[in-house]
Amino acid sequence: RDSVASRGLGDVYKRQELDWTGDDKADRAIADKPFYRHFSHRDMSKRGGHGTNYYGKAPHMATQLNVPTDLMVRFQNNYFEAFPGIPEYHHWIVQTLQTSRTLINPFGRKRIFFGRSDDDATLREAIAYMPQSSIGDLMNLGMLKVWMKYRAPVKLLAQVHDAILIQYPEEMEDTLIPALLDLIPHPLRARDREVWIPCTADVGWNWSKNDPKKKLWNDTNPDGLKEYNGHDSRQRSETVQKAHGLLGSVLY
Repeated sequence: RDSVASRGLGDVYKRQELDWTGDDKADRAIADKPFYRHFSHRDMSKRGGHGTNYYGKAPHMATQLNVPTDLMVRFQNNYFEAFPGIPEYHHWIVQTLQTSRTLINPFGRKRIFFGRSDDDATLREAIAYMPQSSIGDLMNLGMLKVWMKYRAPVKLLAQVHDAILIQYPEEMEDTLIPALLDLIPHPLRARDREVWIPCTADVGWNWSKNDPKKKLWNDTNPDGLKEYNGHDSRQRSETVQKAHGLLGSVLY
């Protein structure tokens, strides 16, 4: 069934043109329509874009995403046309490996690459190093800020690369979360400009997602993490033992 579905997927995509409206909400609804199995157009595009950012080649990515190779080739051509800075970044990394073998991220973290500079594996490591190390350093700095200012009401539980997991008294949520969203962002120097990466929060009583759109075993996890938009009106399910009034949050 998989091979039949994969072969047919290219024909489906050739027939189907998405009717974008120009309205963000309407276009998001279009992007969320099913594309393949439980993946939406947006899901597959995010996976395709992420792999392309990190120098994923079309044949390999087509295998990983279970789509035809010619579809992935067209996707990457369109992606690079829309975001020409990505191939420029790849080319800059190639040049840097050949000349100095050294990369320094926006926080000053330095790494020397000892692999062959013309090896794709070394190139992929170098391409991933700048964004991956930068976001890790950014979240570590965010954790330090939270600890220094809110060490009493906030417990730091984990750093999960591009997010931190905390817990805090539930009654403080609507005051504390907005304050943390303002506190954590930190400026990055990117060539000749300053860049700020915004921060968002998910809140809930456990670390799994609350997503009514994606039912798994008929359980939408009513106590799970949900995007914070100023106030969370949910009450914790009585079927779960309460954890001393503490609420968890993941900050991105």
